[in-house]
Amino acid sequence: MHPTSATGFSRVAIEACVERIAASRHFSRSARLCRFLRFTIEATLDGRAEELKERTIAVAVYGRAPTYDSGKDAIVRSEAHRLRARLAAYYAREGSADSIVIDYPKGCYAPVLHPNGADRAVATGTMGRRPARPAATRSYDPYLNARHETIQYGNTLDPRHFEPARRRLETALAHAPEDVDALAERAHLELLRLYPPRGDLVRILADARALLERALALEPRHARALYLLGHVEGGALRPREALRLTETALAIDPDDPEGWTMLAVRYTSLGFWESAVVACDRSAALDPVWEAPQRIRVYLITRMGRFAAARAAVDRLARGCTSPTEVAIARFDLRLAEGDLAGAQAALASPESTFSVRPDQEDRREIAQGLVDALAGRRREARATLDARRGDGPRFWDHGIRLALAVGEDAVALELFQESAINRSYRWLANEPLARPYLHRPRWRALAEDLHRSWLEDLEELGPRLPASPVALPAPQELCGVAKPRRRARPTATP
Repeated sequence: MHPTSATGFSRVAIEACVERIAASRHFSRSARLCRFLRFTIEATLDGRAEELKERTIAVAVYGRAPTYDSGKDAIVRSEAHRLRARLAAYYAREGSADSIVIDYPKGCYAPVLHPNGADRAVATGTMGRRPARPAATRSYDPYLNARHETIQYGNTLDPRHFEPARRRLETALAHAPEDVDALAERAHLELLRLYPPRGDLVRILADARALLERALALEPRHARALYLLGHVEGGALRPREALRLTETALAIDPDDPEGWTMLAVRYTSLGFWESAVVACDRSAALDPVWEAPQRIRVYLITRMGRFAAARAAVDRLARGCTSPTEVAIARFDLRLAEGDLAGAQAALASPESTFSVRPDQEDRREIAQGLVDALAGRRREARATLDARRGDGPRFWDHGIRLALAVGEDAVALELFQESAINRSYRWLANEPLARPYLHRPRWRALAEDLHRSWLEDLEELGPRLPASPVALPAPQELCGVAKPRRRARPTATP
């Protein structure tokens, strides 16, 4: 019997259930799984469940050719496995109060719908597991609305979204103080204040840490809380602990694109740029429409000097990016790395670079213009930009450090470099031509030697499990070169 007629669910109720799932934490960043879910539900509701074969889904959902061979391409089986796992996670937390449970029995691509209750453990494959804490229904709507506001704030950094998100999360937590998802989201909202910095860094990290430690005390294997705590550790300049927490999170939930993007940031902070690119690729494969891993990937391969690949990556970003300003800044960075100063200036002057600019993008544009001014010999303008922007520059990108180096403010550059949670690595120092003239100076040389020791220790400990082999880096003495000897004073004549 058709599952909808057996349970008496209306089509409207089922479609509403699907939309709740698609908007949930487990599905909102996975466009492909949402397409799989919607396509199979639609076919089942239309009485075409028998048509849901592997080839049908491969062609309709994943754009494969009609000649699709499941023996050579296991995309549908792989995605069906992910879909079952995500649905189980969804019904264990956010969907625990849903009236309808959607299940995909193994070996079948047609969904089966059950009423929530006694059959739920069978439907979601959770029999024998520790039952999830009951969800507080009154906390769900404020949490969902707060998540929407948090995403809006993250996308725009418009302060008008911050307070509504904070209030709604506080409402959700007032109704359900043990709501782990709401605690993690509240910490995430706090961490978004770092881009650009809005408030005291130490206080922001401490508040986020307290929220995440509460969440993990309640649910030690909450993947999002783990990698967000890794983000806190990264901000506190503890990159190895940050990496450990992020790896633990991905071992729990290997299909979370945000987790893989966080892993890319962790690899970047240690100087393992090749592995960071692999993590970005994995994130983009899980969620092709999310721009963050693509932007990080462009930054990394540009810094690595892979200019042909970087041009292709920028073009790909331009085709799908919702922010033309982000694309213009990426083009600027690439042109500058290629030595095309005029092209870099043109990218900054393009209409796209000022299209719906966010606060962090405005900071980056100003600092980027200062860097162009410095390299073009307009040192007064460049120094003015450094003085105005040095305290509130973006935390991921390295343009502020490079601007300070370009105008000869090596003490400022050293301070910015040591405070950077992302670029403070021996890899960055060895890779940056603007830093070379300063590496014979005592403070810079001591820092280079210290970072080199850390690099060798990290290679020994972490190297075997990296997804990509890092490049060989020269030792500090090779980078620093031989300092110019001081001219000896002429001996004075003896009277």
